[in-house]
Amino acid sequence: TFAFLFYAVPNFVLAVFMILVFSYWLNWLPVVGNGTWAHFLMPTIAMSGLLIAGLTRFTRNAMLDVLGQDFIRTARAKGLAETEVILRHGLRNASITILSVIGLQVASLAAAGSVVVESIFA
Repeated sequence: TFAFLFYAVPNFVLAVFMILVFSYWLNWLPVVGNGTWAHFLMPTIAMSGLLIAGLTRFTRNAMLDVLGQDFIRTARAKGLAETEVILRHGLRNASITILSVIGLQVASLAAAGSVVVESIFA
């Protein structure tokens, strides 16, 4: 649910919502400045929310695709533990797709994603 929510909401809308909730209503985090780590928390979450949501969806789809392969069935038939099958065999083979998506996301973030959010947080 959170992955679809973060994927649907633009990062500048999330930034304004976070300012309202965490700065004005709850008074937990500062809005502007760069003195401590707390100043960087909201811009980081606002810019990475869409990327993490997209990466979560791609990871799920890649894992579902890999877990249906024959070598996973063979690993389970050998008697390996389910966590070893998933982490060692499944995630290792799904990581090819995941790393490709991360590379494309970093390039898109560097291109134009941070201008509006950084101007919101000044």
